[in-house]
This record gives sequence, structure tokens and C-alpha cells, in this order.
Amino acid sequence: MSAQGNASGVCRDATESGRGLPASDFPAVRAVLPLRFLLASCLIASASTSAFAESPDLRLLDAVRETDRSAVRALLEEGVDVDAAQPDGATALHWAAYLDDLETTRLLIDAGAAVDAANELGATPLYLACENGNPALVRA
Repeated sequence: MSAQGNASGVCRDATESGRGLPASDFPAVRAVLPLRFLLASCLIASASTSAFAESPDLRLLDAVRETDRSAVRALLEEGVDVDAAQPDGATALHWAAYLDDLETTRLLIDAGAAVDAANELGATPLYLACENGNPALVRA
């Protein structure tokens, strides 16, 4: 018996027991199942992407960018993620180095900021400090 014939028999047996589709519908079901599997796979995969993931808490990054040191201190005391990154990979420490803000840089490093974090261009906070030509910031 062919695979098609055997499959139709399985469908017929399931239909007679009230648990399946009519055997005449089996080829259509067989054609739709891969599409349903593909759709389900896409939905499962997209559930793990950033579209459905929680966005990072960027309040610290915003406070650094706005040079609001009192907000930076309060957020660090609150325990926010010091290494939260914007979509391009830049962190609060990147911004502090870019802005040549030595005091905030020290606060972030003391709070455990990753000094070797690279953004999507490969730039690290140290690179940005060097670009500014500030030896104190480089040593921080």
C-alpha cells in the first residue's frame, strides 16, 4: 500500500471514530499543515526578539546625556542597570566619556559599569575618552 493510501486509511479510521477529518480532505490538510507549522515557528521565533522583549531602562543613560548628576546618583542608588544600552549599543558610560564628564564617568565606573562595552561601531568608552584628549578621563 502506498503512503497516500495508508494515510487516507488513517484519516478514514480517525473519521469513523469521530476524531479526524474526512479522508477526502486529507490532501488539503497535508498541504496546509506545513504552512501552519511555518507560521507557528515564525510566531515563536518573533516572541524571542526585541519586538516582544521588554525594552531596557534607559533613565540612567538619559540622565547622563542631560548631565543631571543628581538624577544619576539617585538612579544608581535605586539600582538601575548601569550597563543598559540604547539600540546602537551605547551605554551611560559611553555618553559620559563622549561628554567629557569626569565626575559622572567615575560614578558609573564605581557602580560597576563595563568599561570595555562596545557600541555597534566598536567604539568603547575608553576610545571616546581618548578622542576627547582628556588624560584624567582616560585614567578614570
